[in-house]
Amino acid sequence: MSRFLKVMIVLLAIAAMVTPAMAEDRLSLNGELRVRGWYKDNYTNFNDEMGSNQYIDQRFRLGGTIAVSEGVAIKFQYDLFDSQWNGNSHGTQGLNDGDNKAYLVINKGMFTLKAGDQYYGIANAIAIDTTGTGFVVEMAGPVGVEFAAFKRVEGDTSEDDDADLYTLAVKHATDLYSGTGFVGYYRNGAALTGDDPETAYVLGVAADFNLDAAKVMFEANYFDGDNGMSGANEVDYKGLQFFVDGSVAVSEAVTVGGIFTYAKGYDGADEAQITEFTDDGSFMPETYGTTATLFDIYPGSTFDPTGDRLGTIGVQGYSAIKLSDDLSMKATIFYAQPEEDYASGDTTTSNYDSFLGGVVSSTYAIAKGAAIDTSVAYTTVDAGNSYTEDDPSLTAGFRLRVRF
Repeated sequence: MSRFLKVMIVLLAIAAMVTPAMAEDRLSLNGELRVRGWYKDNYTNFNDEMGSNQYIDQRFRLGGTIAVSEGVAIKFQYDLFDSQWNGNSHGTQGLNDGDNKAYLVINKGMFTLKAGDQYYGIANAIAIDTTGTGFVVEMAGPVGVEFAAFKRVEGDTSEDDDADLYTLAVKHATDLYSGTGFVGYYRNGAALTGDDPETAYVLGVAADFNLDAAKVMFEANYFDGDNGMSGANEVDYKGLQFFVDGSVAVSEAVTVGGIFTYAKGYDGADEAQITEFTDDGSFMPETYGTTATLFDIYPGSTFDPTGDRLGTIGVQGYSAIKLSDDLSMKATIFYAQPEEDYASGDTTTSNYDSFLGGVVSSTYAIAKGAAIDTSVAYTTVDAGNSYTEDDPSLTAGFRLRVRF
């Protein structure tokens, strides 16, 4: 479906409903119009010869809730205009239809059902972080239970060409903490190239502690599975990773904190590291700031910064300062290195021994509902061989936004 047709359908539907709905307070709308400008030099490739990119993009996001009856609602979110001003692509995150959502919610007190195209994440959105079509069932109680089933790929051209995600989570919370334990199963018949479908499993536990001025977040994930092939082509999927974030409010205006990340690397020919089942980019602590998750720093990801499945050992310090009612700033310094070493004599062009960098960002409230965010990220790398470029990268940007 073309972007224009989607826009017209949404606008016509809202126009048809808005008069009677507003009279009964059944329709509530929210949204954001943002304009962003970027300067990216050696962006994730650390190579001066690749040059730099400068561009501006914009997005108009419209969302809302239609209250059908008591406990029954329809929720939606559409990115009506989401493109760069010159129409080209520079790998900007967020420019895709995957952010669109439309789903129903039926709340019967102890039981809630959500069905349709929706966002779903568990704990810190590390292992499970997806926007897609599926069902979510929530059962409230002293210990809450949550089941989700998502269709990641649906096809009809072969006997087995679907990709499915299933999760089960249990949750408990008090005034001092909230905890989650979960399991997940991912089955990918759409990538069937061997005897069996690709399969993966995850076991996770997470907890957030709120100790007045101090806060601690923790999550651990264990992965297992294989690529579905046999013999010499079989590859086992493995993963073991930890995340800890501790912070203290030293005053009403200043917060300081630190982050530790660890992921075991797997460099064998018959094994490969996995760090998540589905990733919509909600977890990127290395980009901490007012524009967090809107740009990348590593060639890979938080738990695999090199992108070569070698794991990581990472540390990070950060601070947030409120300078006035209208102006606040955030800053972070990070260091990460692979948990496993590259093979001796490696001649690849992406052999990285370590990453060191920082991000400084700010938010200024121009008026009620309007603000401008700025950020500057600088990263240096230590190359592990003479074939790998090690020029520092610089990313700078602004985001002018109006929210309602």
